[in-house]
Amino acid sequence: MTNGIRLRLAALLALAILCLASSSSWSATALRVRVPWDRTYLYWLDDFALSASAEKPVAFADWEKEQARYDSFRVPKRFKGKSATLEAPDSGKAGEKSALRSATLVVYDVSTGNEAVETIGFPVDPKGLALKPRDFDEARRVQIKITAQDKPLESARVEFTDIAGRTQTAIVDPGTVGVVEFLDVTVGDATVKVFYGDGKTASQDITIPEERDAPVYFTEVPVAGPADTVEEAAGGAEQKAKAAKHEARRESGAEWTATLIGSLVGIIVLAVIVVVVILVLRSRGVTLDSSLRKLGVQLPEEVSPDAPTGEQPAVQLDPNICQFCGQRKDPQTGQCACSVAPQPAAAPAGSGPRLIGVQGSYAMNIFELKSDVTTIGREPDNVIALPDDTTVSRHHARITLENGIHMITDAGSSNGVFVNGEKTTEWALQPGDEIQVGTTKFRFEV
Repeated sequence: MTNGIRLRLAALLALAILCLASSSSWSATALRVRVPWDRTYLYWLDDFALSASAEKPVAFADWEKEQARYDSFRVPKRFKGKSATLEAPDSGKAGEKSALRSATLVVYDVSTGNEAVETIGFPVDPKGLALKPRDFDEARRVQIKITAQDKPLESARVEFTDIAGRTQTAIVDPGTVGVVEFLDVTVGDATVKVFYGDGKTASQDITIPEERDAPVYFTEVPVAGPADTVEEAAGGAEQKAKAAKHEARRESGAEWTATLIGSLVGIIVLAVIVVVVILVLRSRGVTLDSSLRKLGVQLPEEVSPDAPTGEQPAVQLDPNICQFCGQRKDPQTGQCACSVAPQPAAAPAGSGPRLIGVQGSYAMNIFELKSDVTTIGREPDNVIALPDDTTVSRHHARITLENGIHMITDAGSSNGVFVNGEKTTEWALQPGDEIQVGTTKFRFEV
């Protein structure tokens, strides 16, 4: 291949690349935008303005072709957060027959239905665009239902003028079921004029709030006098508005549910605190009954299932069978399995303070009170351990010697302490007093 052929091929390739470049859209550039809230937004560009070059004005056909290059930027795109880099067209190249001068940027807040509308110049400002809360001053969609005698109007012409003085017009026909819609409305006071019937008019002032229950603002404007109406149509624009209101009520219900859950958590925490306090007081031998009795409150006595409930009818018992453990006594010693005592039953008179078992698993057993504090319970660490009586608490009671007087105190037992058949939390013992813990009874002697 000669050098001449190579040069011709290179020229043809360059020409093809140039043709492709001239027919393509403008390349994209970056536009940095900051918004006041961390939310979800949509954005798009519209109203592209072109500048003619000094050499040649823009003909209509060329203007239409130029506008078509920006169609992809008219499609809404999503971003989330407080800042984003948006895609925008560049402003063309020097020497071209036209260049992009400006465009309208719309940033739509999905959660509120409000939008910010700003004009941006090209080339874009490298510092970006910072939107403030007051910039989101337009409601994207406003729906108004025109009614007569509480029914949708069949036909009318509606003029809507917002606080910025911009007027939009919409037509009511049977297919709209009385509902008309206006876009990009400045929030605040507005005026609705309705032209209907044979030369009739109606006017009403409304206020479009910046914060609404639903992104789409919906209101109703009634007109007076007789007028043609239509029946409600399921699935119409009003149904959509009702659905939006229902969603707002659902969100309000979610807030109520959160409040209820918070209240329940507070109640549970309070209950836990009360239970802990009760357990601490019981561990220190303080009970509700004892506290009330100290305050002078008379309470009915609780009777343990095993406590004496009065005189029982006499029962004839076999003297050779133990009435406590049900086993036959030894014919020589007269003892049975439950007669194994820590000490012999016989004790000389005047041998000191002691408890003598008179009923239950420890009948005929003697426990001397040798120390100033004697604990009674089912656990082996007690001074008087009663492991065979399962109705006795692990630490049931204690007997203390105070100024020569033996005091018995309930140590927080389950079945209580009885002295002479009376349930008590504290008692000064006298010789001959009968003490019951669980199903075991003792007689106090000195």
